[in-house]
Amino acid sequence: MEKNLVEILSQIPLETPHGIESWKKDHVLFLGERISVTEGKSFNLPANAYPELIERAAGTIGFAFFHYWNYHNVFEVISLGVEPEYEGQGYCSKMIAWSEEAARRLGCNSIQFRQVKNQKVAEMLRRRDYLHYLPSDYWTKPALRKR
Repeated sequence: MEKNLVEILSQIPLETPHGIESWKKDHVLFLGERISVTEGKSFNLPANAYPELIERAAGTIGFAFFHYWNYHNVFEVISLGVEPEYEGQGYCSKMIAWSEEAARRLGCNSIQFRQVKNQKVAEMLRRRDYLHYLPSDYWTKPALRKR
């Protein structure tokens, strides 16, 4: 399924140059040109939480790290970020919309965003009808039906 997963997700339109990479069971959507996470400024996930992500791809505009839990049928966004010079230009909203479409195309039962610390992102999720669960600190909503 992993190769098919990348093929399925690569067909989701996004108005910004982007790419998708996979390793093990994790994936990254990167916006702009591919760079390593350590080259960007927007990566704000503590290295000790996911050390395997540190040398992975990010984008010159932004990124979304995600995991598709096929046995739970959940699309989970582990972290997302937009480089400071691109903030306020709608890229985060585009990645959220892309993630929702990915969950829809994969037939997921729900979509989750883990440990959102940025209040602007939290407000975007709230406006999109996500529910915030404490103390585990994640945002979730049932995935949208396929069109």
